[in-house]
Amino acid sequence: MKIIYSIYFIFIFSFLCCAQKTEKVLTVEAYLDALQDYQEDGYSKYMALDEKEFNHLIKEAYEAIEIGSSDILKITKVDVPKRNAQGDLLRAIGFKYPNIIKYLISIPVYIKARIVSSEEVNKGGFRQINLILKPEQIIKGKEPFLNQSEFEVFYREYEYVPDSLDYKIGKSYLFPLWDRGEPENEIFAIATFLDGTNGYRFLVENDVLYDDANYFGMGTKVNWSDFVKNINEIITNIINEKGLEIYKKPLQQGMEK
Repeated sequence: MKIIYSIYFIFIFSFLCCAQKTEKVLTVEAYLDALQDYQEDGYSKYMALDEKEFNHLIKEAYEAIEIGSSDILKITKVDVPKRNAQGDLLRAIGFKYPNIIKYLISIPVYIKARIVSSEEVNKGGFRQINLILKPEQIIKGKEPFLNQSEFEVFYREYEYVPDSLDYKIGKSYLFPLWDRGEPENEIFAIATFLDGTNGYRFLVENDVLYDDANYFGMGTKVNWSDFVKNINEIITNIINEKGLEIYKKPLQQGMEK
């Protein structure tokens, strides 16, 4: 009887793993197929789409990048037309909507985590800092490593950040994470390139998110629960392919009248 139960659980586990893999493959393939029609003159084609068509593409991009960003990166590294089509899509999104929408789509992971340790390493002549993080709350992300009790990430310092504002061991931050696709770095990187942040660190302390650059557009000090609620609302609207018109940039709204 024990053997039968063991075989049954192995079968169920294998089935679920295959189903998850299939969902990932199908989602990524659907997104890459959608880019096929925009490999030439993509930006102008995206801009000519009506709201319903554009919002559907946004949803496909969001879901595919969240579940399979590393796979997409490997493909677009060698497939230049698809890479250009994806770049044009993100550029069109950035034109129509605030950058937070673009980066919620293009960055696969947003997580609140506490820094456990920090180590400076040398990778190819660049100053690189590796952090061990303890996850506290996943805002967005389906990468398996997010379910570990601790995991490692890295970043490189391209902008000057005062020591008083830099990452501190024992403190919690909101981390946007992405795969840089570097052979020497199999771990994800912190996205320090966000527009208007100048490498700023999103400290979370006493249930408050500190956003000095007001990157998220919710103020420089935001209640953490309110922040999560607002971000989840944006994500829900993206997935439901509606409600994004409220985030349109004023300039673009004026141009469409």
